[in-house]
Amino acid sequence: MQKIMDVFQRQDGIIIACPTYDLTPSSLYLRFAQRFLAYELSFLLDIG
Repeated sequence: MQKIMDVFQRQDGIIIACPTYDLTPSSLYLRFAQRFLAYELSFLLDIG
């Protein structure tokens, strides 16, 4: 996850897309989103 966050912090913008099944995101995306919450504050502070 730290490698992904390092790449995110160097970008001007990020677009994330995922398929939906019965109007809910895929389990892979949900797992990513839950892990991303731990990094969200530092990410927002870095990008301003």
